[in-house]
Amino acid sequence: MLYSAAENCPSKRIMSKKTIIWFIFPAKTSSSFAGYLAVLRAQLEPHLEIRFFAPQGVELSEEIKSLNPVVFPMFSQQIEQSEKSFLIKRSALATGFFEEGLSFADVLLVDDLAGGQLSKTLLKIQMPERLCGIVLPIPSPMGSSFLEEKLFNSVVLGAREVQVPCFGYELLPLDTRWTLAPSLVDGIIARSPMSCDFLRSRLGHNNIWRLPWYEGVLFSFAGNDFFLRGVTECPRLRGNAGVDPTCTVLYLPHNVAQFYDYKKLLEILQPFGEKLHLMFSVSEDQVRGGYTPREMIEEIYKEELCSFASRSYHSADSLWATFMADAVISCSANFKTEIAQGHIPAIIFDPYVPPASWGYTHRVHSPQELVAWIKELIRSHQQVAGISEILLRLAAETPAEECCG
Repeated sequence: MLYSAAENCPSKRIMSKKTIIWFIFPAKTSSSFAGYLAVLRAQLEPHLEIRFFAPQGVELSEEIKSLNPVVFPMFSQQIEQSEKSFLIKRSALATGFFEEGLSFADVLLVDDLAGGQLSKTLLKIQMPERLCGIVLPIPSPMGSSFLEEKLFNSVVLGAREVQVPCFGYELLPLDTRWTLAPSLVDGIIARSPMSCDFLRSRLGHNNIWRLPWYEGVLFSFAGNDFFLRGVTECPRLRGNAGVDPTCTVLYLPHNVAQFYDYKKLLEILQPFGEKLHLMFSVSEDQVRGGYTPREMIEEIYKEELCSFASRSYHSADSLWATFMADAVISCSANFKTEIAQGHIPAIIFDPYVPPASWGYTHRVHSPQELVAWIKELIRSHQQVAGISEILLRLAAETPAEECCG
């Protein structure tokens, strides 16, 4: 249960920014993820206030302390009138049902009434003004502590009681048989395509988004300070290139030695052109006569390029230009397909080398195979949204009272 200890406030107040509460599980927050949260708060500061909360009695790292989290106490009560309390909980969580199996309220009954008493966890929190949403990690039996599960259940229940949307994000893998916790939140922020597709197939709503890989990797324990740079670099590059957010971005590591191959590749991609942004890598040492690589691309492919939504040119030495794409599409294995491995798909269309798949890299022979991959990339891109976009959308769609109460 969420307990508001807010002070009385005047009925009239200068309009302030909306606020989102972000709950931190200290044991599951790496130094890189804490750094990411600091960057996120700074990026959204002109539009939205993010306040971090952490439970009392849990050791906080220096990186988490730098976020200035509000530390709140948690305490449990045994309620003698367990049936009455259970009915209150069931009323608040009435919509938490599966297609098959128990509702969340039924699970509370099984868990809490075995001894004839109901256990209730209270969080003593001062609710901020103009609160428009709550964000917290979704626990999993495969790695979450009892404290984290109690915190999650109490926050979800409290959010229902005060009618504030509650969004959960994937910290531990969510593509497992245990889908009860993900079913309780109003929206899910997944970090992997597997979890996103799995949850969309199991839950009865579409408020499930997948983070771009350069953000999603920071939500895992594999994230480090190298990936932290991508949080700022990739959106900057997308903005400079004028990429429409609805377009799937394909990175083409172009080489002047393969003009014919890339012309054939573009012909295959043309039917999907209005949904695609093409990123061409160019290297200044690939000059032919008096033409620059960009001039040659514009001239040789001028008919095909008219079919695509947009295009941009990037230095072949730019690492983050590769990573901002949805996939690398190439006519041969090369340096860029190696960089993409393990991060984004690399599709190699090369009829002269046997088909193969390794990791995120797939070499295909036929135009039909390439078309199937392009269709899948376009479908997958429709699920992708950055955390800033998700939170701003949440704030825009959620009315927040000007005065606390």
